[in-house]
Amino acid sequence: MNTQLKEFQDHLLKCKKIVALVGAGLLASSGLPVFRGSQGLWKNYNMIDLATPDAFYVDPGLVWQFYSWRRYAALQAKPNRGHLALAKLSKLCRSNGTSNRGESENKGDDKNIMNECKEQEQDRDRGQINSPSFKFVTITQNVDGLSSRSEHDLQSLYEIHGSLFTLKCTSFMCNYVEKNNFKQPLTKALKDTEFEYKRLNRKRSREEEELGRIDQQQDKENKENEVGDNAIHAASVITSLADNMDVMSSTSASLSPQFLPVKTISEKDLPRCPVCSELLRPGVVWFGESLPLDVITKIDNFIEEDGPVDLILVIGTSGTVYPANSYVERVKYQGGKVAIFNTDIDSRVEQGKVKDSWGFKGDAAELLPLALEPLIGKV
Repeated sequence: MNTQLKEFQDHLLKCKKIVALVGAGLLASSGLPVFRGSQGLWKNYNMIDLATPDAFYVDPGLVWQFYSWRRYAALQAKPNRGHLALAKLSKLCRSNGTSNRGESENKGDDKNIMNECKEQEQDRDRGQINSPSFKFVTITQNVDGLSSRSEHDLQSLYEIHGSLFTLKCTSFMCNYVEKNNFKQPLTKALKDTEFEYKRLNRKRSREEEELGRIDQQQDKENKENEVGDNAIHAASVITSLADNMDVMSSTSASLSPQFLPVKTISEKDLPRCPVCSELLRPGVVWFGESLPLDVITKIDNFIEEDGPVDLILVIGTSGTVYPANSYVERVKYQGGKVAIFNTDIDSRVEQGKVKDSWGFKGDAAELLPLALEPLIGKV
């Protein structure tokens, strides 16, 4: 067993308080397109330009078409093993840990309670976590709803950037909020997004198959040319790289959005509030908006109350950008340790050269279940 993995798992079994911080890197294995950075385009619109209060004020129909597309894409994706591992951890905590701590079927029987606690500690020492006694929350920066759809305990799941499947009234005088609305499309006027998503996915699948065929042919040619003059072989490799660059260039161009023109949709045909009839908006945090105060307060309370956090799992994110970095630093300040599961990790962390930190480089959806296995079992 990898030394870092064993050290991590030994610490994991001793933890009383765990935080999981989830980023976009966990989405890849679910087949969900990730809109991030300045290159995120939809119908030749920059995603950042659409994800603002100003954009919604100017053209709510345009913004709702974009978010209808994203809702549909998220509904086509499925929670991966990483999501399921966190969900299983939350259920263990819910059923026998955080929410029921200090309770017993035989209330008032101190002997039974003491025996139960003793058995839990013995189980933990043996690595048999049938009755875990720890606190746990997941803080996700993703808005796709995959964590909640993985049956994660909702009381220990905090979506700090909101959710595509939450609807909020835009009226200042109305506080209507609807969570976990998975209806698609929300109105008839937004139906075309399904057709476009399916069409573009079929096109992408055909081109990915063609790329795979080209790669297989190239591998075959490379093997046939293994024996021969080194100069000729080097030239062959250079030519192959050039060919692949041409293929990738043409593929990138062909994968650029193919779409119907943006429709002009009247406000009366957009989602409306059932309470006051004003426009509804997606319940996500747009650029320029503050993070939800109630959610941030609950996270702060969890971190600061009832003892220090022993471990923070940084999953699919570097953990170096606010607010992720603030949670990592607070856990470190309390004496807790950090485990990073991501495709991009500081080499010093990956090599175990940073104190109280572990780095597991690769697909978080595959690495996380393996790392948590002593605590949650097989996923």
